[in-house]
Amino acid sequence: MRMVTLIITALSLLSFSPLHAESFRFQSNGNTLHGTYLPPLTGQETCGVVITVHGDGPLDRVAYGYYPLMWNLLRSRGYAVVSWDKPGVGDSSGNWLHQSMQDRQQEVLAAIRQVKRRFGSQTPSIGLLGFSQAGWVIPAVATQDPSVDFLIGAGFAINWADQGWYLMHTRLQRQGASPAAIETARQQYLRHLAFLSSGPTYEDYLESAPDYTTPMSPDRFIFALKNMHSDASSDYRQLEQPLLMLLGEDDLNVDIGNTKTFLTSLRSHHPNIHIKVLPNATHALLDSRFFNTQKPGFLFIIKLHLFGNAALSPHLEPVLDDWLSELGCQQKK
Repeated sequence: MRMVTLIITALSLLSFSPLHAESFRFQSNGNTLHGTYLPPLTGQETCGVVITVHGDGPLDRVAYGYYPLMWNLLRSRGYAVVSWDKPGVGDSSGNWLHQSMQDRQQEVLAAIRQVKRRFGSQTPSIGLLGFSQAGWVIPAVATQDPSVDFLIGAGFAINWADQGWYLMHTRLQRQGASPAAIETARQQYLRHLAFLSSGPTYEDYLESAPDYTTPMSPDRFIFALKNMHSDASSDYRQLEQPLLMLLGEDDLNVDIGNTKTFLTSLRSHHPNIHIKVLPNATHALLDSRFFNTQKPGFLFIIKLHLFGNAALSPHLEPVLDDWLSELGCQQKK
């Protein structure tokens, strides 16, 4: 296992050019977070800094090589990028599984403050780029900090519990479960949510864990109890900044129809919400012909590195380019 980790780390370090990269460190909730600041590509006017907000999992600052694929698109258009190792991953202290979404929001707010302190003269604008679980972080941060100028989301869900069932439902369908078995699992899922809402001990949880899934680890159990009621709908209603929501047509993790319907309902009073469903794209906006899975593993990461930029959906770059062009590259007033 250690050898696999070392190989993945080595591949990650090769994923982006370290030229002009700067170390980035800040404090949040008693943790010291370590990361990297990468300036725009050579010769580009600096339009701003985009702060990367993680999805689920023990992710380092480059998400094992995935983030640089997105960063290349932003850096070539004049944006610097910032990212850090999640608590307890890489060089960062703490344990990301002990965080609530509110803790994560405070972490991003602390990162914004550090960006302003260290790179203030290089930050005409500040944007947030988030993936999956960041959907319960980014909208709240934007409502709390008006210095955030724009948001880019990839594969966001609105409600934690709804997303959890969609994930399970899709998995059961792909395994060939019958409609009756899926309905039984749904009833178990609802009872399980009610049980978790009662605040059980881990031992009580193990005795009653549903049979359609592998029991959670003690740390994952803590994470679930802290975050199972997360819902971003009220944060979106308060949002004022331009938002580009990118959704993969073949997303196996999130009900993109629900996300699209909800955000579309807000556009009458927030016309700066732009929703784009990318054909043949995964939850992570990769080309679904080669990369669509709910649980990426080691071979997935190897293939990602072999494909490089070609791993991304071919529809992503023109959509992002058009939106950034409309956003403009202007100094803050």
